[in-house]
Formats: sequence, C-alpha cells, structure tokens
Amino acid sequence: IDYMRDKYGHAAQIITFGTLKARGVIRDVCRVKNVPLSKADKIAKLVPESAGMTLDKALEAEPRLREIYENDEQIKEVIDICKKLEGLARHASVHAAGFVIADRPLTDFVPLYKAPRCDDIITQYDGDAVEKVGLLKMDFLGSKTLSVLKQACSLVKEFHDIDIDLDK
Repeated sequence: IDYMRDKYGHAAQIITFGTLKARGVIRDVCRVKNVPLSKADKIAKLVPESAGMTLDKALEAEPRLREIYENDEQIKEVIDICKKLEGLARHASVHAAGFVIADRPLTDFVPLYKAPRCDDIITQYDGDAVEKVGLLKMDFLGSKTLSVLKQACSLVKEFHDIDIDLDK
C-alpha cells in the first residue's frame, strides 16, 4: 500500500459493504422489536444456510418458517420488515486486497474518507463503482493479478528489452 501511494500518488484502498443477510436481518429486527432472544434465534435458524438465500426463498423452502410466518403476527411483522431491509448495507470496512489508482486526484472521481484510528484513505465507492468511474482497480492478493503482472513484465522484456524484477 505504501509502495503504491509512493509510486503513483493517486491511490487508495477500496471500501466494501457488509449487507443484511436473511439470518442476520431477522436477529437485528427482532432485537429492535423486543422479540425474545430465544424466539429470534429459533426463527433465524429456520432460514437454510446456502449461498444466495433470501427470506422469500426461505419461506418457500422451509415449511416450519412459512407456518410461523402465517400464524404468528409478531413474526409476520418482523419478517415483512426484514424483507424491506434485506440486502441493504449493514456496515462498511476496507476490502482486504482492493486498491485503486488514478492519473489525477481521486477526488476528481470518487468521494473519499479517512479510516478511523489511522491515516488510510478509503474510497466511498465499492469495487464495481470505482471501475465504472474510470479508476484502475487492482487486487493484490489475487493470483490472477500476479499472473497478469508477470505476463506484462514478459511483454516489456520482449518488446523493450527491459528486465523487471517483481521480487524487488
């Protein structure tokens, strides 16, 4: 990160947003609506654990959840609220490997913020959005990125006879 900032100047880490997933949003809304923790936990655990699970899918897939939804007014109200909140951002954090680079100040492209308790500058747009506004997005942990860099070094050597050592 320090190298990228020193080398290019106009660089920052990328924000990422944790979203309200089916089980978590049930627990959060139950807490706000004063549903007892044991009841909230029981309802949340009825949501199947699978990728892309939504409350609508869970109501279709789990007959016990559907029955409670249809017969318990308090839980029906909770789940109806949850359906409206599901998928919204719950919290922000810094992407583990995402980094953007620009040819001029980042403020020309995106809003920025300074991370709490440190001096890191973070984009307020997520990875997809930073690409849409024209920034170069890099993933420094991805092996695909390392492969692209290695290929680029080979091409520079082939066409310009310049050796680039990635280990430095």
